[in-house]
Amino acid sequence: MLIRMLKYLAAFGFLVWFLESVGAAVRWWHGEPLRPFERLLAASLPIVILIWARCFSVLGCVRGPCPSPPKCVSGGDAADRS
Repeated sequence: MLIRMLKYLAAFGFLVWFLESVGAAVRWWHGEPLRPFERLLAASLPIVILIWARCFSVLGCVRGPCPSPPKCVSGGDAADRS
């Protein structure tokens, strides 16, 4: 239970970090001057994306290969039923 709560808190923290990094990267892209902390945020955007994809993404498989879909156990296909 505690580990699940810590994972949710970490995911929220990474989400905030990601959104702030995107905002800093957009401001940098438009040529606005950035403060040192904003430069760090913009530079860390690829790292944040990789950590999110590896640890928190619902689309990625992080623990080995993805499980295969369950096999049909109906006893044959529709052509066998006559």
